[in-house]
Amino acid sequence: MKREIRGIICLFLAMLMAVSCSDNSKMKGLLEQVPADADVVLVGSVKTVLESAGGKLENSQIILPAFISDNLSQGEKKNFDEANAFLKDSGIDPEACAVIGTEEHGNGILVFSISDKDKFLKAIEAKGYKKDSETGDVVAYSMLSGISYYYFVVNDTYAYYPIDGVWVESDFKPIPYLRTMIEKAGQSNFADTQFGDYILEGNAGGLAFRLPKSVKERKLNDVPAEVKDLMDGVFCLRGNLTDDKCTVELGMFEKDGSQYDVEKLKKYLNVNASISEDALAMLGKDEFVVYAVSLKDFNWSNYLDLMSSATSMSRFERARMNAFTGYLEKIDGTAALGFGVKNGIESFNNMNDRSMLTQMSATLVVETKEGKAKQLVEDMKGLLEQLRVPFSETDDGFSIKTAQMGLEGDISVRHDGDIIALANHPIAKDNANKVVKAFDITDCLFAICVALDKDNKLLRDVSIDSDVNMALMVKSGNLNSSLTIEIKGGDSKEGVIAKAAKIILALKKM
Repeated sequence: MKREIRGIICLFLAMLMAVSCSDNSKMKGLLEQVPADADVVLVGSVKTVLESAGGKLENSQIILPAFISDNLSQGEKKNFDEANAFLKDSGIDPEACAVIGTEEHGNGILVFSISDKDKFLKAIEAKGYKKDSETGDVVAYSMLSGISYYYFVVNDTYAYYPIDGVWVESDFKPIPYLRTMIEKAGQSNFADTQFGDYILEGNAGGLAFRLPKSVKERKLNDVPAEVKDLMDGVFCLRGNLTDDKCTVELGMFEKDGSQYDVEKLKKYLNVNASISEDALAMLGKDEFVVYAVSLKDFNWSNYLDLMSSATSMSRFERARMNAFTGYLEKIDGTAALGFGVKNGIESFNNMNDRSMLTQMSATLVVETKEGKAKQLVEDMKGLLEQLRVPFSETDDGFSIKTAQMGLEGDISVRHDGDIIALANHPIAKDNANKVVKAFDITDCLFAICVALDKDNKLLRDVSIDSDVNMALMVKSGNLNSSLTIEIKGGDSKEGVIAKAAKIILALKKM
């Protein structure tokens, strides 16, 4: 029985990480079984995930897509078939489930709905579970396996199952614990909280969690009040899944349920700062990965104080950071880095020490304080002269011939207004970068983006016939954060999960 249950759990948890649900009523029903003060809650639907991955639910059984089932070992197939048979025989509704985590009980508790209580109880009795106790409509079953007990606590429509067994000599008593959990949910449930509302606003599964009490007790006394409010709150993730795109959003709440006021962080950073369009325009055309952040009015001194108190930084570490922040304080705007390879996999294979610069394209762009860019470039020239590194001066910068260093390719440095750019290719302010064209990140405080079209040699080398875009973005002003994966093209019958999985499998075979 333990093997069948573990098989079901593995199926649920693997799928819930990228879950989607077309009908939030089942997710809401599960959240109504969760106490409002739960430390961790994960909820979602298996049905839509399976369909997006190319599988399906049929007769209360999970039909895996071929790219997964064909790669299972004989032992894995046997375990999966046994788990599937139990699903069918037990009356479990496999479309949705939830996992509750609490600091009191370190292991997760799986919650799922059952269509027929008597059918479910007969199924677990057939696997060796015996009735332990019954109070009202709540009945508890247990089974000894090796040195651990396994439990189910069941009411008329839902079942609770501690995912890992409980050691026979443990002080933890799961049956009264779960009964109390059910009673607490009846008085105040997670679906009725602002955290539950946030999760259910999307069409996907979600996750809500609080930082462990042990972490908060250790750190909260050492951090300022504005950071303490954030650490003492609740973080929520919600997802949206369409045919071509998966989006996960982050919400930050204070413990009373109100959204965290990001203006509390203004002593550290300018939350209204945004990434500069002028800086992005200088990135190279062959760079398909872009990292960008706006450091406009960033207070490095206050940030260093925060890091020092929160991490118990030594005096030596603090002194080293102080020396480094002297350079960082010259930045007053966007810092951006672009990277890409020119010849697909061949570039990685040929990226030895000598030819490294010719196999890739890289650009670093920094926006400085007003009037500082030209002087900083002059300072760089002075340093190169001191180090006796030959360079050629230009009207707005210089270039370094790397042949005398045993390398191939040149390094260029250019200033334009208050912007300095360093690259291993000629620098032009022509806005030719495909990532910048694919994503509007000028309203972001921070972004990491990848844009690869199907004609990119790297994708062709691994036989991927799709455009692949990924982005992690933090918006200016409200600091709303999101992770997006978009895959266009390929088999039109496949969902984004199937497309992403096939890309991962193709990369693993390299």
